[in-house]
Amino acid sequence: MHSEPASEEVEVPERGAPWALWLPVIVAPVGLAVVILLSMMVSGWRVDQALIVQVEPRWLAGEELAIRVLHIDGERQPVAGTEVAVSVARGDVVAPLAALKDVGAAGVAQGRIVAPSLAPGFASLIVEAAAPGKPALQETIPIEVVATRPPLAGALTISQSTLNWGDNTEPQPEGLRVVLRPDRRLLAGFDNTLRVRVTDPEGTPLARKIEVALLSGELLGARGSSSAPPIIAEGSTDALGIFAIHGPLSSEVIELEVRVLAAEPGTEGAPTLAGKRRFRMVSFAGGVQLEGEPLAVALGEPVSLAARGLRTNRPIFVDLHAADGAWIDTLTPFLGREPPRSWSTTGLRPGVVQAEGYYFTNDPGESTALIRFYVSESALSGRETLAPLIAAHREVIGEVRVEKSFDRALEGRYLDYLGSATLPPEAVTSARAWLLSTLPVRIYGPPTVASTLLRSQEQLVALKLRWYGWLRVLLLGGGGAFLLVMSALLVRRHGRTARDTARALGDTAIVEAAAIRQAQRGAIVRALAVVVTMALGLVLTAVVLERLIWRV
Repeated sequence: MHSEPASEEVEVPERGAPWALWLPVIVAPVGLAVVILLSMMVSGWRVDQALIVQVEPRWLAGEELAIRVLHIDGERQPVAGTEVAVSVARGDVVAPLAALKDVGAAGVAQGRIVAPSLAPGFASLIVEAAAPGKPALQETIPIEVVATRPPLAGALTISQSTLNWGDNTEPQPEGLRVVLRPDRRLLAGFDNTLRVRVTDPEGTPLARKIEVALLSGELLGARGSSSAPPIIAEGSTDALGIFAIHGPLSSEVIELEVRVLAAEPGTEGAPTLAGKRRFRMVSFAGGVQLEGEPLAVALGEPVSLAARGLRTNRPIFVDLHAADGAWIDTLTPFLGREPPRSWSTTGLRPGVVQAEGYYFTNDPGESTALIRFYVSESALSGRETLAPLIAAHREVIGEVRVEKSFDRALEGRYLDYLGSATLPPEAVTSARAWLLSTLPVRIYGPPTVASTLLRSQEQLVALKLRWYGWLRVLLLGGGGAFLLVMSALLVRRHGRTARDTARALGDTAIVEAAAIRQAQRGAIVRALAVVVTMALGLVLTAVVLERLIWRV
């Protein structure tokens, strides 16, 4: 009898998961979670508050100047209840200037300071702001104390769109020169003053009877008509050829026709038409109007000033600029239809003082309303008070105007007449009103010397950039290392498994062994595909986190 061969026992390796394989699987999700949480923390960083400081950067020792501090949050919204302390420092000496409080328009503290008596040179303006629930802010701003300061020019402000320009291109009547201009600028929704001027071609004023007809639009309570235009004003020009119209404007665009009658004032008989000219005028885009009187005062006398707005529940800021353009005062904001306020001219230098009104304190620009006052050291009835105004007109005679057919030669001849003619007191008053109201509109605006919001945002971006660099290294570097380790471990694990399986099969057919090897290769390919997918996920995660971090 043949004995059966003894069966050979095959050693089966122990199954289990070594720590070398499980450790990366545990560490990777924890690391990714840390990166995501840190990225969310960094993306949540925001600029919490900022200051905008407005004051003249160049001071004359002993002069009074206006100052305004706007306290805003990161969304540019005002922070209520702000209190501000202002001081000036040079070397180790610090002198307090003023304590400013919120003026009722949340986040706006403003007032008047007196420049200290310092020798010419640079100094530091220290602004400290505090509001409930916010950490205190301090900003140091360089200012310069000077012995003299050149006049400021202001920004020539006309509509940026020619659609808003007046159209007076109709030819002048023969033997006459007819001009129609608004006081300062035309503004719908308020009372406006228009001034007609009639001269001969040489610029010499003519006293004539005139009629003003309304062809379109709404003015002085009348509605225009091209077929039967109503006469909204009639009378005689004065010794300077000027006739004023005052009343409410209720439309954005008006078209007027000025008719000059042949008969001189005081003559009998039905007047005949000597000439006529049409004018189209457009309101500028503003919502504030300033009113004041008298337009000319002796030095030290007060003027009356009022502000009117289309939004009665919104405060109107009113600034005063001296003859050299310096910002010397800011009034407590007007709200609603407040009565006029008195403002003293004591301590000013003679010249044209300009008041500017607006809703928005940060770069009010084209929407700013203005009114000018003339402050004189000499008698207001004297013709010499016209000389500075005539000179101001000559300086700007070449500037762009909204009148398309502005005749510079005619204006020059008219200024020559005003400068040389002997004028009675009433004519001086008329000339001064014309010169003050028809100067091109130049806006000084509140000078901004510091705005910390942009700087804070730039600093925050730099900080976020550093953090993102570290997080990117952690995410991509750590993630890449994890994928490399996982790939090596997978290949090593599958190789070991293949060898163990081959030993277990022993003499199994070659076909079965080939099938097993093919299955093993497929498993490795699938594992590597998972690794590639995870790598793409890391890149996508890095992109998403970067977008979150850059939000400021």
